[in-house]
Amino acid sequence: MIGQEVFKNISEEACRALESVVGPEYLSTDPVLCSAYVGRGFDRQIFLFNEISRAPAAVIMPENTEQVARIVKVCNLYKIPFTPMSSYGMAFGGPNFRDDFLFIDLKRMNHMWLDEKNMYVVLEPAVYFAQMHGDTLKRGLIGCVPGGGGGTSVLANSLVNGMGLFNYRITYAAQRRWNGIEWVSPEGEIYRFGSLVAGDDSWFWQDGPGPNLSGLLHGITGWGGAMGIVTKMSTKLYPYPPRKLEPEGISYDSCVKLPEDREKWYNFSFSNEADVEKALDEIARARIGFIVNRVPSFWRDIARTRGDLAYRNRFWELWEPQTREEVSGRRILRVLLVGRSGQAELEYEERVLMDIVNENNGKLLKARQVDEASFFAVNSLGMWQPTGMFGDCDTGMETMKAIREMGERWRKRETEKEYTADFLDPKGDTPWYMAYNMGRLYYSELHAWPDAAQMDRGDKAEHKPGLEDRFMRWRVSEAGRIIIETGNQGFFYSLVTPVRVFAPALQNYDVWLDRMKAEFDPNGISAPGHPYIFDEIVDKVFPGAITDELKDAVKKVAEGPWNGNPEK
Repeated sequence: MIGQEVFKNISEEACRALESVVGPEYLSTDPVLCSAYVGRGFDRQIFLFNEISRAPAAVIMPENTEQVARIVKVCNLYKIPFTPMSSYGMAFGGPNFRDDFLFIDLKRMNHMWLDEKNMYVVLEPAVYFAQMHGDTLKRGLIGCVPGGGGGTSVLANSLVNGMGLFNYRITYAAQRRWNGIEWVSPEGEIYRFGSLVAGDDSWFWQDGPGPNLSGLLHGITGWGGAMGIVTKMSTKLYPYPPRKLEPEGISYDSCVKLPEDREKWYNFSFSNEADVEKALDEIARARIGFIVNRVPSFWRDIARTRGDLAYRNRFWELWEPQTREEVSGRRILRVLLVGRSGQAELEYEERVLMDIVNENNGKLLKARQVDEASFFAVNSLGMWQPTGMFGDCDTGMETMKAIREMGERWRKRETEKEYTADFLDPKGDTPWYMAYNMGRLYYSELHAWPDAAQMDRGDKAEHKPGLEDRFMRWRVSEAGRIIIETGNQGFFYSLVTPVRVFAPALQNYDVWLDRMKAEFDPNGISAPGHPYIFDEIVDKVFPGAITDELKDAVKKVAEGPWNGNPEK
């Protein structure tokens, strides 16, 4: 084994059995090495600063599916809880209140097979979106980079959410983009889904003889590792102009230059939200655009800044002088047009777009013809951390009417004194939202950004007592209540939301989770605690996060006619 050998939480016999699978150079029980896997990614300020995250007892790095299956069987034999991870963008592995688990690091599984003719790619867990697009864009094919950025695993993100800016044109639902899947169950058996029943090279389809089982692995969201390990996935690719996007600069001050004869960004300003909504509806009806989204004003100031650490100071220099009156009178629509069949298509879409904007009182703004957050998304993480913390990101999907009501409720609530003092002040602007599926569906995110230093109990100078509790109350009860009462569908349920709190308003889907977990993971060792880890976090660490108002709202929604109950 690598480093110091420690057998405090996993026996030496079990460690030697694991070592025989991967070899001594790919297993470690060294506390120093294991501590590198703690407190990273989304929500680290909650998990790490409140001592919820724990270092694994050991880390193992398999090379292929067969090794993964053997590792999982050893875990079942010795009753070792395990957590799989690839890119570690969202910190599911650490927050489990345990010290005895095995961390299965999948970064050695980084192979990709591209079928250019049939427009799909087969991926292992450690292939990231930027790597995939580096090859597919050269061949006139594109996938869907998520908001999490180009450094996230294609396979893992597809199992979590798989949504991004391209979902205006490309279906938002990651499970509709899957083809064949290779899965190691929580008991260590290897299963192949879809067209793979026809042979190991048949990755072209997610269906096949018998029922489609892909829903076992992903509903509106995923299991967070609690339903075994997907070791290979085939995902669809889509036609795109076969151009090489030229990089410029060095990350974090970097971008790709767009070929303006085929791709072009447009920024528009409107004086009110009603005109924006009319323009969005007409753009969708005209079937133009490749990315169409309504962006908050402060995103423009983030886009003007550069660098990793210094950029936050520059952001505040730009944002703080602006008044609520200035911001509320400037509603920004950002559109990317792509001439997929040629320059003539781009010119046609531009004429239609300008007519729509002019008819709805919009004003054309300057737009740099570069990209930082769509094709490779190399710098997008900066956009999510203007205060040094990823912050809260509650989501809703539904019609424009439901999204509008959700945004209005959020905007009214965030102006109340304690939240304005705790979080970045959006100054009355509407939350970010965009059209999915050519305007058939809309998606929005409700953000709340506290200062990372004020969340750190270890920072005696900056820590703000009580902020963590108010932050969690906002996430669970304030934003959660707004989402369900306005009829929206969130997609972070089972990931950063207490499942059993909201399940009655969502057809009690936890009953099915329990049944499937009992059937496929009888020893309860696959990502222990998940998908109910946030229920445990709320119970043990933040009991005040669940308000009576939220309980009443869940009860009301659960008893409503939309859940199959009779009209009252």
